[in-house]
Amino acid sequence: MDLLQQEGKLQQVVKLVGPDVLPDTQRIILETCDIFKNAFLQQNSYDKVDMYCTPEKQIKMLRVILDFYKLGLENIKKGANIQQLKNLEVHSDIMRMKFSVSNDEIGKIDAIRDKLQKAMQQVAEMYE
Repeated sequence: MDLLQQEGKLQQVVKLVGPDVLPDTQRIILETCDIFKNAFLQQNSYDKVDMYCTPEKQIKMLRVILDFYKLGLENIKKGANIQQLKNLEVHSDIMRMKFSVSNDEIGKIDAIRDKLQKAMQQVAEMYE
């Protein structure tokens, strides 16, 4: 919830001067909230997979999104930039997970989380 409140304040700045003037430590907040809104909160009742979501799947998806924020922020503090994080293949996986993982196969979300952690570790190693 705190991230969404921060995002609201940052959006006011973005409207005035654009997102490029924000430091990446703030742009990761915007990106995480975008993921949260589009890959978690929006639901497509016409999609066979997305029309219903179990609480267990919701919790796992939320953990992945929060891991993206936490690990992404750590990497940005080490020297990475937001574009590097958005270009990771796992970013696309996160954006599509609500459609690509059915309620019967939520173990795939764990695989996405593992992939995220490995990808972020590779980014971190570039700055050590």
